[in-house]
Amino acid sequence: MWQSVVAASILSSYVLAPLFIKRVASLQSRTRNLVWQYFFAASFAFATSLAFGNGLNFFDIRVAVVAVIGAFNAFACYCHWRAVDVSLSKTSLFTQADDLTCLLLGFIILGEGKFLSLLLALGVILSFGSVSMFTAAKSKSLSESDNKGQLLKKLGIFRWILLYSFIWGVALFSMRFFALGGMSLVSFIAAWYGGAFVGAVVVFCLGGKKEAGQPLQPEQVRQVFSLSLIIWMSLQLAFWARSLVPIVVIQPIAQVSEMILPTAIGLWVFKERKNLKLIEKLAFVVGILGSLTIIFSF
Repeated sequence: MWQSVVAASILSSYVLAPLFIKRVASLQSRTRNLVWQYFFAASFAFATSLAFGNGLNFFDIRVAVVAVIGAFNAFACYCHWRAVDVSLSKTSLFTQADDLTCLLLGFIILGEGKFLSLLLALGVILSFGSVSMFTAAKSKSLSESDNKGQLLKKLGIFRWILLYSFIWGVALFSMRFFALGGMSLVSFIAAWYGGAFVGAVVVFCLGGKKEAGQPLQPEQVRQVFSLSLIIWMSLQLAFWARSLVPIVVIQPIAQVSEMILPTAIGLWVFKERKNLKLIEKLAFVVGILGSLTIIFSF
């Protein structure tokens, strides 16, 4: 059961979403796109909450906290778009701090170290080892191809990655935390996207005229609408998956998936770079073995 939900979450978050994000991140009117994205996502979420839940209880402190996290996530999304606009493969390659933050919070606050068996610990070690191996090898090859890394430094991609990574780590942890606390999926999603819409409006106001750009054309609205549908579905699956399994189980699997899948899409679909070295392919294999070990040991 949980394996199917996790697989669907990974497919949605790390295959479908990156394909749409890469296109939208490169469009004109970035902050305007952000507002439209969260307007659509909030509309989906509120409609679902009214249809399948009891709406939002605004006197519930959990709703307020999730809304604040959603607002910060809107800023994180903007930072992610800025990084993806530079390079999808490099962004997925260096996005590791969110997983580490989430895992650390799971260990400290939820005490999820109790779930670690010897075999599960081996799977986690293999997963993180593969990510470290691939990141080291890939960053070296990318730096060589980008004139010894000067392009990355010039474009400041790491600044955007660091800004959104910590926020994402807290956000991922919050899904498990509130799921264990009994918050329903529809309430969580509605509170999250309600806050995200407000956060997007703030980013739009602070981003200036250049980032706001011109009003969106119908085709651009259609693309943003499609992305909104994907991220709304992805968040539901992510929350559902984290309600079923501990962070120590799902996060290493997600980390390996985030390393492999968007990187592969960036390299081959968007032609950001074509070749993988032997050590990079080996890292993929080790990561897959680590993920399989986790799946069959929990």
